[in-house]
Amino acid sequence: MRSNPQWEVNRWNLVLIVAASLFIPITCGRAQGPPPPDVRYTLLKGSQLSLSMPCCPPPPQSFAMSGTFTLKLLDSSDPLVTRYQLTNVSFTGIGYGGTYRLSGEGTYQVGGKEVFLQDLSFALQIDNGSTSKLCFFTNYDYSRAVRDAWPRIGVSAFQTNGTDWEEYSLAIIAAPAPRFLSVVPEAQTGNVRLQWQVYDAVQLERATTVTGPYSPVATNLTNQSYLDVGALTNQSQLYYRLWQH
Repeated sequence: MRSNPQWEVNRWNLVLIVAASLFIPITCGRAQGPPPPDVRYTLLKGSQLSLSMPCCPPPPQSFAMSGTFTLKLLDSSDPLVTRYQLTNVSFTGIGYGGTYRLSGEGTYQVGGKEVFLQDLSFALQIDNGSTSKLCFFTNYDYSRAVRDAWPRIGVSAFQTNGTDWEEYSLAIIAAPAPRFLSVVPEAQTGNVRLQWQVYDAVQLERATTVTGPYSPVATNLTNQSYLDVGALTNQSQLYYRLWQH
């Protein structure tokens, strides 16, 4: 899944214009602790929608899935368990069998005393272009152990109202969408110093107009900052964005 928060940098008056974003606390350059009450998440590579027929062949079909959702804090009164609501769910599964669009909401609970566990449930409308069905999902016990360091989410969910001839399952791998924390132009050198919060490798791109085209500046970045040397030497303004694959 790709996410593209943008910043504009103007060399001459050093005005920064940034799309509204949420700040996630950082410690020593890496994101730590729970996200704020409302955070936009994006699906990462490996997220899948699968369709199977439990009673007979063919084997399950798998669709690469992309999309976003918002994680909203519901209750953190229990020091061991935190509950969230998943809203604005918008997923798309694409494969040789067609395109599936998923929308709806759900709940998510993470924590535990002895083992860090997660409980996930969804109510999703699945539309494949010819039919639209309301499907309910939950995760089984064997998928409840947290696979990724919080606040990343990694969990499988299975349809509870499936039939012998059609049953969906989901593999959810997600992280907070990339967020620029600061973009600082240096008037004397023309350098631009960028800092962001991200939970996976990203590609930094820039353009001279907000609509692009955007060109890669650096790829497969796993650190949280970058110095774009001389970027403003021959430009009056630049736009930056992060692509998360």
